[in-house]
Amino acid sequence: MKDKKGIDDQRFPSVNRGNTVGNLSNRGYIAIEGNWIYFNCWGEKRGLYKKSLIDGEIKKLSDSVAEFLNVVNGWIYYSNLSDDRKIYRMHTDGSEESKLNDDQSEYINVISEKIYYCNFSDYVKPYSMSIDGKNRGTVGHLNYDSAFFLNAFDDWIYYSNDFGELDDIEEIEDEDLIQHKLEQGIYKIRPDGSDYKQVNNDRSDYINVADGWVYYINAEQYDTIFKVKTDGSERIQLNDNRSSALNVAGKWIYYCNNEHGSRIYRMRLDGSEPTKLNDCFSMDIHVFGDWVYYYGIVGDDKDLYRMRTDGSENHVFY
Repeated sequence: MKDKKGIDDQRFPSVNRGNTVGNLSNRGYIAIEGNWIYFNCWGEKRGLYKKSLIDGEIKKLSDSVAEFLNVVNGWIYYSNLSDDRKIYRMHTDGSEESKLNDDQSEYINVISEKIYYCNFSDYVKPYSMSIDGKNRGTVGHLNYDSAFFLNAFDDWIYYSNDFGELDDIEEIEDEDLIQHKLEQGIYKIRPDGSDYKQVNNDRSDYINVADGWVYYINAEQYDTIFKVKTDGSERIQLNDNRSSALNVAGKWIYYCNNEHGSRIYRMRLDGSEPTKLNDCFSMDIHVFGDWVYYYGIVGDDKDLYRMRTDGSENHVFY
């Protein structure tokens, strides 16, 4: 809808969630609260910024390089690449920046009064803590599960169990690695650690949980896009192209088509109507309302772009 000034209302629909699971699977470099968009920059612009969606005012909030941004109730939560990926928070005006943990933390999901994240300091296990950094601990009592692409909700936590590079877990014995590979795939568990269940056994990247389905890129099937119901039934392949940067929003699946120069495409939730949206090398797709934000590379420049969800009005945002 439009406000009185004709600006698209992109305000995030829930005060209890800091960002969408699709955006966080794309490293969460961008988030929205109210009429401000928060985003990360590299190079000469290095740091965390916010820009008004009303008048275009830009403010630099921190020199920190931030990812997995969650903005909720006047606070920004993020993984601070400038401090070994520890979780930080600050007010949305940039004040009171403080560290919340000492873990290497990724795939941060802020839900209500809890922070869920993947702890790379502990074999990428799923962890949780309060939004003030207290009550830190593992979700359940898992042995060697590695939680990548974590999607947290009030009722379930989904993640991809994948050991990644073997050098990351050198201390695990060979027989355990064999068993771990047999148990790879998407899992779900209750936030209290109960009801641990396997959803599939594909090596699954960029998982997006939406409307009873888990959408993902199947690394064992040439990086093509699949979906499976959250109960593990009806596993379906949706495309035949090597893909990345999967982001499911509304009635569309957005992704980078790596066979076509990493251009952004979209298709219906059933895989129909694949359509190219832009013409530059793209990465890190984020979707808010009627806009798609992404980082585009043209020559030596890497800029933040945005375009309408149909590919129109494509331009450099910052």
